[in-house]
Amino acid sequence: MLYTPVSVLVGLILIFDAVHLLRENGKASKISSVASTVEVVWLVISLIYLFSEELYGLKLLVPILFVSYVIAGFISSFLMVRELETPEEIQELKVPRPFMVVALIFGLLFSLANILVLII
Repeated sequence: MLYTPVSVLVGLILIFDAVHLLRENGKASKISSVASTVEVVWLVISLIYLFSEELYGLKLLVPILFVSYVIAGFISSFLMVRELETPEEIQELKVPRPFMVVALIFGLLFSLANILVLII
């Protein structure tokens, strides 16, 4: 199945987005919008893959980690945005540096874990 090689690419997209956000001091752009869309699509695909295939070991852990990462991101984003009162405040919101670092590390680990799955 193509889940694992495409997951490597998804991880690389997360890395690219995190590096871009770090360079732009947390100001989101079209790159971040594309990366977020990829995350949501890959979340759905990961859930389908998780429940439709017989998975063991690292092959099971990889989609679980991705789903957990995206859900944690949704929750933390919601908590950040719910305190804002106007649409202008939401437009001016910058991604906090710790979030960018977590995304960078996760993208790296997710890509490496999928490369390992391809190798073994």
